[in-house]
Amino acid sequence: MMQRLKEFLQTHQKALRDEWFKLALSAYPETGRPFFEKVTGGFDNPVGQTIYDSLTALLAELLQDAPEEEVILVQVSNIMAIKAVQDVAPSKAASVFPAFKQVVMRAVCPKGKCQVETEELIDFFDALDTVTLYAFDVYLERRVQIYEMRLAQIKANNDILVRANLLDQALDMEDFMRCASTIGEDGGAACSSCPSARPSQSDESKGV
Repeated sequence: MMQRLKEFLQTHQKALRDEWFKLALSAYPETGRPFFEKVTGGFDNPVGQTIYDSLTALLAELLQDAPEEEVILVQVSNIMAIKAVQDVAPSKAASVFPAFKQVVMRAVCPKGKCQVETEELIDFFDALDTVTLYAFDVYLERRVQIYEMRLAQIKANNDILVRANLLDQALDMEDFMRCASTIGEDGGAACSSCPSARPSQSDESKGV
């Protein structure tokens, strides 16, 4: 007799969560994974703890009879906020969610023999696809926020130089747009036009 999918997943929820968490950490360099794996509920490992807690809450919600979209979005947003700061490709950032399909398949279909109804499996995978789409949306929103913050910082720095009458170091409109277009490249490093990257007149006179 076939078992209900969500009942099966709830029975093995902790083991499934642990394997999902391990998959999520596989995106990071191998040398750093042991640190991220140490989740104790404290503040010494915010990245690992956030991913662990969010996957735990997300899985619990997905296994409800009627998962709430708002709850799912909160957990997805927590993870995507980390990915956006790390400046990874959108596809790589969101890959943690469809990756859970592998975990589920290994659990419910050992040796290719499924213990649940195929239709229920398809429905659950459709839900994971929807979560992945949410992740793309949230990631792009976060990246736009980071872009706007960096752009505002460049403008603020430039305004300070103008008010200080250091016009030789301030950006004209052409340089400002060039600088803005490079935000997000090389980890957000300043371009050669940015005030922070330009040598001052005193530096030039010293041969710096």
